[in-house]
Amino acid sequence: MTTGTLDVLRAARQVNAAEWDALVDRSGAPVFYRHRVLSAYEHARLGGQRAAAYLLARDPGGTPVGALPVYLLDGREIFSVLGVPAPAGGALADALISHFPHCYDTTAMLAPPDPAVLRGLQEAALAEASRLGARIWCLLNVPADGPLAALLAGLPGARPVPSAARWYLDPPAYGGLDGFLAGMSRATRRTLRSAARRAEAAGARAELSDGPAQDVDDVVALCAATGAKHGTNYYAEDAVRAFLTALGDDLTVLRVRLGERTLAASVCFRDGDVLHTWAGGAVYPPELNWSPNYVLFHHELRLAFELGVRRLECGRRNDDFKSRHRLSRRDLLAFVWEV
Repeated sequence: MTTGTLDVLRAARQVNAAEWDALVDRSGAPVFYRHRVLSAYEHARLGGQRAAAYLLARDPGGTPVGALPVYLLDGREIFSVLGVPAPAGGALADALISHFPHCYDTTAMLAPPDPAVLRGLQEAALAEASRLGARIWCLLNVPADGPLAALLAGLPGARPVPSAARWYLDPPAYGGLDGFLAGMSRATRRTLRSAARRAEAAGARAELSDGPAQDVDDVVALCAATGAKHGTNYYAEDAVRAFLTALGDDLTVLRVRLGERTLAASVCFRDGDVLHTWAGGAVYPPELNWSPNYVLFHHELRLAFELGVRRLECGRRNDDFKSRHRLSRRDLLAFVWEV
């Protein structure tokens, strides 16, 4: 940067929350960039990060005009989970990454979108990576068709590589849940509706809860099981519990319960007119003749239409299921620099 200043703050408590969140609003960044979410993530160490920093660019008058949160972590598991190929000749054990891996919507908070400010943030991130001994610096989960990808591609040394896609639904395009379901294949629609009917007949119910009073142990266990099913510790129980507990006021939890047992759960964030189905999982007792995961998905769809949101974000992975159920795909890139 040739004008203004760039601060490197190495703890969320050092960041002015109101100032940071005002930049989130001006730049249009998602809820995962808000100060309270970053603070909770840092405290919980959900990604196993060994260090964090918050890069904040200011114009000559002192107004924030750009920011990036960055995390030092062991990239081997994270890159494997997110389908990012290993850098040629690079070591993944020490990687500086933005945004945190549990967010599927990476941006650079730029207001206005000034390439010079982005270049300053990039140079600061490389310097921080070098200071921390990281071998690579990477922006994960950048929409391939978005303006940030075009700006990043113009920076020296940038190497874009494909990663796991993200899936979403725009409810207003369908008029209602029935309109959306009508566009599915007959077999897919029948399976989804049949699971919902059988669950109802068995006495299963959907429960929606908000706020910090809720006990999240059942949800934590389901998230951990989801990671374990794929051979990872991506949702480490203690870290997920700490993260969810810290963010109780911001969460909506959707559960499918049968008697006293939670069979499936989805942790959701409301972000204005966007609903994020962020994490969750399901168990499959052998005596059931219906899938708790299908029932949960049916209720997620219903919730999105009932709330009247502009977009339902459905995360990454499980591509076959999401494609079959007519969610829209958005390809993501990881931009990698070797340090």
